[in-house]
Amino acid sequence: MRSVKNKKITILGAARSGIAAAQLLKAEGALPFVSDMAPAQDKLEQVHYLEELGIAYEFGGHSERIFQAEF
Repeated sequence: MRSVKNKKITILGAARSGIAAAQLLKAEGALPFVSDMAPAQDKLEQVHYLEELGIAYEFGGHSERIFQAEF
């Protein structure tokens, strides 16, 4: 398995699987970024959890930042 340490990885969707993927990648040393189309006010639990973990995120649409990743 390739190392993901210090790799920028975009995760589309902040549902249960997206959050779990971000958490796992962060634990493996990656730099995950979560992007979700839903407005932040509809995903407050996910927003708080991502902030707790120190994982970058955006809600309310996908910006160009999703393309600034290696995976």
